[in-house]
Amino acid sequence: MYRLIAVDLDDTLLNSHKQLSPATISGLKTAIAAGIKVVPCTGRPLPGVHATLEALGLEGDDQYVIVQGGGVVQSASGKIIAEKFLNHQDYQDFSTFAASVASNGIDSNVLTPAGEVYTADRNISRYTVLQAWENTAGIKVREPQEMPEDFVIAKGMLLGEPDKLAAIQPQAETEFGNRFTVIRSMPFMLEIMPHGVDKGWGLAQLTQHLGFSADDVIAFGDEHNDLDMFDFAGTSVAMANGQDIVKKRADFITASNDEDGVVKALKHFAII
Repeated sequence: MYRLIAVDLDDTLLNSHKQLSPATISGLKTAIAAGIKVVPCTGRPLPGVHATLEALGLEGDDQYVIVQGGGVVQSASGKIIAEKFLNHQDYQDFSTFAASVASNGIDSNVLTPAGEVYTADRNISRYTVLQAWENTAGIKVREPQEMPEDFVIAKGMLLGEPDKLAAIQPQAETEFGNRFTVIRSMPFMLEIMPHGVDKGWGLAQLTQHLGFSADDVIAFGDEHNDLDMFDFAGTSVAMANGQDIVKKRADFITASNDEDGVVKALKHFAII
């Protein structure tokens, strides 16, 4: 019935320790052995997904990932299927806005297509450090005027305590909503991405490439940035630990990420 499992990583496939449980690995390998595509769909770049791909034995040009929040669709070995980035002027405009809200306790950084993290902040917050660690990337401190004219980014990130981020989110939406995709990917993270780009866009590009339909797809997630993936997929599954709006929009609610919720749902739908 299903040919593709699209699954978010943080707080969905990965447990609270950012790890895959043995039961999750076993269950997904059963699906893979049956010929079903297991596709991580994440805000991370490809380097931040390598450990998951290795644990599941996903490699080569016939296995796939959707990374950078949907902005890059590629094979496990790195072959690009589809991509969409922000140009140098977009980067400069984002940097100007980020500087204007820095006094509100908001950090900022940008991710390059390769997953490098650049920031103009001298006082780097734990959120940027955590992001760089998850993506196995260093942090490069550069002023916007230092960057070359051909510098492009996959997305801009605004980070801070959830209440502080919520306070400036309407400003970001007013400033960028008509030009870019503005989406809350985690309580402490607001992403600015190319217009029309989200996980649903990436999933649509991949299914078209594979010759699949939306009905062939079951999608798993927990956060706001998974909703566009839910809108595309034939079946959507929210984690018990997910945001309330995500659970309301899902076709099915499974157990939490610390209770092997993905595998339990796959068994519920008789996929494994």
